[in-house]
Amino acid sequence: MGLPDARQPTLPLRRGHADGYDKDVARMLRTAISFVILFGGFFPTHAQESQPATGTASSPAEMQSAPDTAAAVQLREARIADLVALIEGPNSPDVRRTGVRQLLLLGYEDVPKRLAAILSGSNAGARTAIALTLVEQPVYLDAVFIDPLIATLADGDAEVRTAAAAALAAYPNHGVTDRLRGLVLDAATPRAQRLAAVASLALVTDRNAIEALVAALEADPVVAQAALLALEQATGMDFLGSAGTAREWWQATTTLSREEWQQQQIERLVRKARETQRRLTELESRLARVLEESFQRAGDAERTTLLAAYLTDPDSNIRLLGLTLARRHLAEGKALPADIQQRLREFMNSPNPRKQAAAIRAVAGLRQSEDAATFLRLLETNPPREIRLALVNGLGFIGNGTSTTALMPLLRDLDEATATEAAAAIGRIAERGRLGIEATPVIAEALLDAWGVTLPGQTNLRERLLWAMGNVGDARFATAFAAALNRENAANVRQAAVRGIATLRLTQLADALLAAAGDPDAGVRRLAVETLGDLAASSNIAHLEALWDRVDSPPETDESIRQIAWRSTVDVLARGTTEDLGRWLARLTESGESLQRVPDLLQQLIVLTAETEPVDRARRGLLRSQLAAMHARIGSAEPAIDTWVAALGDLHAAAARETPAVAVDLLRYALRNDQYDEIVANTLAAGNPGLEPEAIWRTVLTELENRLGARAAEPVIALLNTLEQHPPVPLNDDVRAALADLRTRALGLRQPPPTTATAPATLPAHGADDTED
Repeated sequence: MGLPDARQPTLPLRRGHADGYDKDVARMLRTAISFVILFGGFFPTHAQESQPATGTASSPAEMQSAPDTAAAVQLREARIADLVALIEGPNSPDVRRTGVRQLLLLGYEDVPKRLAAILSGSNAGARTAIALTLVEQPVYLDAVFIDPLIATLADGDAEVRTAAAAALAAYPNHGVTDRLRGLVLDAATPRAQRLAAVASLALVTDRNAIEALVAALEADPVVAQAALLALEQATGMDFLGSAGTAREWWQATTTLSREEWQQQQIERLVRKARETQRRLTELESRLARVLEESFQRAGDAERTTLLAAYLTDPDSNIRLLGLTLARRHLAEGKALPADIQQRLREFMNSPNPRKQAAAIRAVAGLRQSEDAATFLRLLETNPPREIRLALVNGLGFIGNGTSTTALMPLLRDLDEATATEAAAAIGRIAERGRLGIEATPVIAEALLDAWGVTLPGQTNLRERLLWAMGNVGDARFATAFAAALNRENAANVRQAAVRGIATLRLTQLADALLAAAGDPDAGVRRLAVETLGDLAASSNIAHLEALWDRVDSPPETDESIRQIAWRSTVDVLARGTTEDLGRWLARLTESGESLQRVPDLLQQLIVLTAETEPVDRARRGLLRSQLAAMHARIGSAEPAIDTWVAALGDLHAAAARETPAVAVDLLRYALRNDQYDEIVANTLAAGNPGLEPEAIWRTVLTELENRLGARAAEPVIALLNTLEQHPPVPLNDDVRAALADLRTRALGLRQPPPTTATAPATLPAHGADDTED
C-alpha cells in the first residue's frame, strides 16, 4: 500500500535543517499517515477533541478489541513511539500538544507512565506541552504525574514551572494542596520552587489552599509578598498590599461553615470575573478601534492585506471585525479579490450566529445576484433572529422580484424588526428596478395589507412600509399616503407619506398636503411645501394660499422652507394661465398681504419666461405690464414707466390683442405723474397701426382736463409742449384745436410772478405813508 507524499504534511512541522524537514520527523509523519490509512485515522476532529475520553478505555475501539498478538503489540509500540517522537522532537508547541492529546486518547494503561517519564526528563518543550495539555484536559490527570510535576516546580525554566503549577492546581484531590503547602512553608526548599508552589495555590479556590497562603504570609519577605498577591488572585479580594489586612480577613472567616465560606468565595470570584470581563471587553473595543483606524488610513492594496490577516486571526473578535471592515470597504464602492470574497462566503457557515450574520451582511455588500439563492436557502432553515434579519436585509441588495415570494409573508411577522426589515428589503428591490411589472400587483396588495394592521406606535415599521410603497409607486397607495399624514403618526412616518405622494405625482393628492404644509415638524413642512409646489394647480387659490403662507416669517420661521415656498409659488404660477395669475394678484392686492413681495414674484415669473424656448413674448409682455402696474401702485414711478415700455415692446412684437389697453395704461400713468417724454411717445408710436388714435387722444385730453381742474397750469403747459413735439399718434385738426384751447386755459390760470422788494425800499415806503397821515 503506497503512502502519500511526505512533502504534503498533515501536521504543521517546524523546519529542522535548512535543506528540508528533519528526517526523523518525516519518518514519524509517514508512520502516522500509515496509521490513518490502516485504522481510519487517529487524529481527532475538532468535535472529537472537545469530547475527552473517560477512564482508561481505548479511544479507537478496534484497537482495544484486537487480539494481543505480536504484530498488534509491535504496531501499538510503533504508534506510541511515533507520538512520543512528536512530543519530544524539535516541533512547535502546537504540534507537541497535539502529540500529547493523541497519546492520551489511545487510552493505553502505560501511557501515563510514559508521559510521567517525559515529565521527569530534561526536555523543557515536551514537559511544558504535557503540563498544559493536562490543564486543558483535566480528565486525564493521574496520580502518577504529581511527583514529576512537583519536581518540575524547581526547574530553571520559568515557562516550565508555570505550566507545572497550572497542572498541579487542576488536581481536585490526591493531597496535592498539602504537598504544595509543605513546599511553600519549608524554608529549606529553593525559593524558585516555593514561588512556583505559591503560583499553583493561587489557582486553587479551595479553603485549604487559602489557609496555606495565609500561613505563607509569615515566610521570608519575597515568598510572603508572592503569597499576598496569590491570596488576592485566589479570593478576588484587594488587601491593598497589607498582609495584616489579609490576616484580619482570614480570621473573620474562620467562624463560617465550609459551605458559607465557599458561597462567599463564589460570589467574590463571580464579581471579579465580571469586572475582568468588562475590562477585557473594553480592551477588545479599544483594540478594535485601533485596528479599524489602521484599516481606514491604509490604501486599497494594504487594506486587502489587512483584511486577509483579520479574517484568519485566531481571535474570534478580530475575525468579526474583519467581516465588519470588509462590509464597510464594499460600501465605499471598492472591490475585494476573489480569495477574500470566497472567505466571506465560507464564514456564512460559521456556527457563531454573530459571525454568520456579519458574513451574510458582508456578502450582501458584494452585490452579486447569484448569492440570493444561497440567502433564500438559508432563510428556509428558520435560522436564529440575528441571522434572519441579516438575510432579509441582504436580499434587499441582491434579490429580485422572485425573492419577494419569501419576503412578503414576513411583512406580517410577529417580530416587528423582521417585518420592518422585510418592508425595507422589498422597497430596496423596487428602488433598484428589480421588482418586475408582473410582481407589482401582488406586492402592492401585501404592502397595503401589512399597513392596514399596523398601529401608530409601530413607527419604524410604518415608515418602512410607506417607503416601500413609494418605491413600488402603485396608485392604490394614494389613500394610505393621505391617511398617514395624520398627526397621530410620528414625524418620520408623515415624512415618508409625503415622499410617497411625491413619487405618485397624482394631482388629486395636492389637497392632502394643505395641512401638512403647516405641520409642526419642519421636516414634514419642507417636504410638503416642495411636493405641493409640484402638484398644486395655479387655478386653486387654496393651493396658492398654503404656499404663500410659508413665504413670510411669521408664520414660517425656517428660512429654507420660506425659500422653497417662494420657489414653489413661482413655479405654480409660471405653469398656469394669465387669468390664474391675474386672480391671484387681485387676491394679494385686495388683501394688501405681502404687497412688497408681489413685484419680486412677477419679476421671477418674467425671468422664467426668458428660460423657455421659444420665448413667449406675449406672456412676458403681460407679466411686465402687471409688474408695471404694481410698481405704480406702490409709488415707484420710474420703474413703472420703464417696465411698461418693456412690456409694450414685447406686446408689439407679438401683435398681442392686449397692446392698446397696456398702451393706454402707460400713457395715463405718464401724464398723471409728469413722466411723459420722447421715450414714452416713441413707444406708443411704435404700436401703430394697432393703436386707435381717437382712444389715445381721448385719454390725453381727459387727463389734461383733470389736471387743469386741479389748477395745475404749469405741468399742463409742460405736457402740452412735449405732446406737440412728440405726439403719441398723429395729430389732426380737431386735436390741435383742443390742445390749443387747453393751452389758453392753462395760461389764463397761470399766476403772475410775485414782486420782490428789498428791505431798504420797504422802509421808506412805510415812512412815506406815515408822513401823509
